[in-house]
Amino acid sequence: MRLELLLSFEKPFTVPYNYPRPLYSFLLSAIELGDEEIAKRIHNNKKDIKFVASLLRPLGKVRKTEKGLEVKSGRVRLFVGSSA
Repeated sequence: MRLELLLSFEKPFTVPYNYPRPLYSFLLSAIELGDEEIAKRIHNNKKDIKFVASLLRPLGKVRKTEKGLEVKSGRVRLFVGSSA
């Protein structure tokens, strides 16, 4: 299964260069809202449930800053997939 997520933030939004770990935490929290048991199984690294996330894809113009990429539109696209 593959999901496309369109995320909107306050304009402009800065995507930090080291965002993968906070993104994983965000996704795990979102999964926990829907199913706590699955979130626990993913967090505990059970081999039966895995998911992957793409890089964040800014929509619109982007500017490099010291802290990360400033997304003028405040919108990003993300794909999340799982074989489960």
